[in-house]
Amino acid sequence: MFNKMLQQRRTIYPGVLILLLVLVIIGCGTKSEKPKVAEEPFIVMAKKMDSTTVAAVTLTGDTFNIKQTIGEITSWLGTNQITPLGEPFALFYVDSNDTPTVKVCIPVPRGTDSDPNAGIEVETLLPMDLVLTVHSGPYENIQTSYDRLIYWIKEQRLNIVGPAIEFYLTQEKVLPESMKIHIGFPVKPMDEPVPQTQEEEGSC
Repeated sequence: MFNKMLQQRRTIYPGVLILLLVLVIIGCGTKSEKPKVAEEPFIVMAKKMDSTTVAAVTLTGDTFNIKQTIGEITSWLGTNQITPLGEPFALFYVDSNDTPTVKVCIPVPRGTDSDPNAGIEVETLLPMDLVLTVHSGPYENIQTSYDRLIYWIKEQRLNIVGPAIEFYLTQEKVLPESMKIHIGFPVKPMDEPVPQTQEEEGSC
């Protein structure tokens, strides 16, 4: 009887050892996997944009070269010895025919004159209450950042009351993956009446 039990133990123990060995190998394989990269935190900022005088160029169509246009306005400011008063930004409109229009702006001193020959229009923007977030990385991926911001705006029971706005924070030679742009919208609480947009009123 004892010999029979001993024989059973000799049969069971190798099986148990093999099972433990398999579990150890699997466990080690799991530990060797690369850790997941944490998603960049989503941060929303409120900004009160006061009435601002800008030198602007309006672009209409399906494609825009905003970087080139900023360079043209900057060159015009330098030629006319006008000091810019802030970072360049752009306002994105869509008219009733779904035609996209972009107004590229650089803040300038009040009293600056327009230059029709250079295609530069100087105008004063109305004050805006903005909500902004930071888009980091290539411009091609910016729609994802807009989608997250629009979802946040709806969750906070806010109305978008004007064009999308982008503030360009980085220099020309920055790599695409290092780009940083503040993107956002002018907003009002849902219980407040939505004002007439600046485009409808005939200004920027």
